[in-house]
Amino acid sequence: MSTLLHSGQGNATPRERPADLDRRRSRSLVSRQALVAAAIRSISENGLAETTLASVSALSGLSRSLVAFHFESKDSLIRAALVEANRLYDASWRKTLDGAGTSPRARLTAAIRHDIGFAEHHAELLHVWFAIWGEAQAHTIYRELALPMDRRYLAELTAFARASGLAARAAQDAGRTINSFLYGSWLEAHLDPESFDAKRTTRAGLSLLEALVPA
Repeated sequence: MSTLLHSGQGNATPRERPADLDRRRSRSLVSRQALVAAAIRSISENGLAETTLASVSALSGLSRSLVAFHFESKDSLIRAALVEANRLYDASWRKTLDGAGTSPRARLTAAIRHDIGFAEHHAELLHVWFAIWGEAQAHTIYRELALPMDRRYLAELTAFARASGLAARAAQDAGRTINSFLYGSWLEAHLDPESFDAKRTTRAGLSLLEALVPA
């Protein structure tokens, strides 16, 4: 028995080579990413109620068994879609602020331009957030996975206003006002994308900034 095991015969399974294991892990990651992208598309096109493991399987072109391997339930799939939407937004936000320099006012300007541009170019992601905001049963998911991030963005806007010379209370008011304006812009882009004018909305946002945080 010992001789058979050491020679790789009998019922023993040879260890998977590192290169083969890496390839298998890479394929698994690619398939999971494809399923998350399909979930985002399904939520965008069909809403939360009509997004199912079956609809995601159909959109991705991957089997139901593969969907079930990566996601044990619809809830876990929705969570993964929200996490991915958050990740894409945060990466875009950070890149924009990193390129805006150190001036607090320049960073506020960049934040306004960013969010309006994001609304214009990422309709599918907006649909995910609004679907989750609009579904009572999904509010727990939002509070767990997205609300802390939203609070952090509001804190950053407030900090930029404070660093621009406003008193603490005025900076809080400015941060909330800008944040509310951006939420409203997203709502307009979500509900009436054909009429949404990013340039005009940006001008309005910068005018609001000038009134709240004079140069």
